[in-house]
Amino acid sequence: MYPLLTFVLELKTYICENKIDYIINNDVIYINILKPAIETPVVNVFHLTRYAILSCALLNEKYINRHIVISNDMLKTVCSKKIDISKVTKILNAINTEDLSYAKKDFTKLRIFCGTENTERKGGKDIIKLIEVLKQSEINFEFVWIGKKTQKVKDSVVGDDRFTIGLRLPREEFLNVMAKSNIYLFPSNEEGCPM
Repeated sequence: MYPLLTFVLELKTYICENKIDYIINNDVIYINILKPAIETPVVNVFHLTRYAILSCALLNEKYINRHIVISNDMLKTVCSKKIDISKVTKILNAINTEDLSYAKKDFTKLRIFCGTENTERKGGKDIIKLIEVLKQSEINFEFVWIGKKTQKVKDSVVGDDRFTIGLRLPREEFLNVMAKSNIYLFPSNEEGCPM
């Protein structure tokens, strides 16, 4: 038997034998392939409307129980594909805004938070340009860029205490850093939801 077919059949067996309550699917085409053959409810999260990712998310769409989109542009694109709109929910970000209800309101210092990877797709070049501008600035700020970064990016701000780059944090600490911030940067060139 073909290795891919074997994998899909094993995945179906696992889901059925373990009586999985529900599946939240983000770009795993095998779940969409299996959906007509499994009873487990599936929620598809659309986070990219380009390339094969959109096509994969639309595969066997009529069997998917719920679709989540993360931007107005994405909602428009998904609806243009003749998806049953009653199955589509828009959630503008992955953070529960109630988690930020205690966010710091003091604007005597700009507290800039960037929660994206340093890739072309995620707008990393734009963040690096911003860092270069901020390094020359005399405004009062703190800049935190979460996630894995290259040594070159880290080295570019060595000795400047206004920058913290490359933190990897558990969710609770991540939310605490966000709550202390007053400017949020989530640039993206492809996901339809930059900020």
